[in-house]
Amino acid sequence: TPSTLLSLTPSTPAALNELVRTANAPQTAGELRTLVTAAETTAALQKIRDYDGGQNVPPEDVPTVADYRTAGVGGVTERNLMELNTQVAPAGDELMVARIRELVMEVNEELGIADIVNAINAYADEEEGATAPSMQDYETIGIEGVTEDNLAELNDQVAEAPQGPDGILSTDEIQDLVAVANAVLALADINGYPGNNVELMPSTYENAVITVDGHYSIGSVD
Repeated sequence: TPSTLLSLTPSTPAALNELVRTANAPQTAGELRTLVTAAETTAALQKIRDYDGGQNVPPEDVPTVADYRTAGVGGVTERNLMELNTQVAPAGDELMVARIRELVMEVNEELGIADIVNAINAYADEEEGATAPSMQDYETIGIEGVTEDNLAELNDQVAEAPQGPDGILSTDEIQDLVAVANAVLALADINGYPGNNVELMPSTYENAVITVDGHYSIGSVD
């Protein structure tokens, strides 16, 4: 079988070297991957701590949505990223993940994101009076890839999705459901292809295959 190469971000090797020095040397590829994951988390958190908000900060040193997720902070989207970076900049090395999560909630309240997320969850819970989320709702909270073509299916997925341990759907979970909705729609197009004489685009097949916890799934997260 072909080997799987590890892909390291530029800031990961230093953190990884430190973990290898302080831990037992990894004996298997699995143990090495565990160390890489820990190193990536450490490096992402340090990048966030190092950001001071100055005008001369190189673009590659500005925390991204991916950096926050790697550091273990959910709920960060392009919609709230800039304001969140402004809030974390003064904290420096004292900044902990728990505090960053609190800042995400504070920023979401300030930007009105929390209200819309609550409304989407009310729809998911089938609360009386709750209305189906609109494209504007999803766009406002930073969910990408929502179109007129997949909105109805996305709302169906939101209504059917199991909620997280805290009883609500997070923005990260809602974003993942966009891929699920696209997969369901793509699979329907593929199944209907023999009779409709419409050529399928490569993107249709790509959308039909989604990755869940590292495993491929066709049109479903089951």
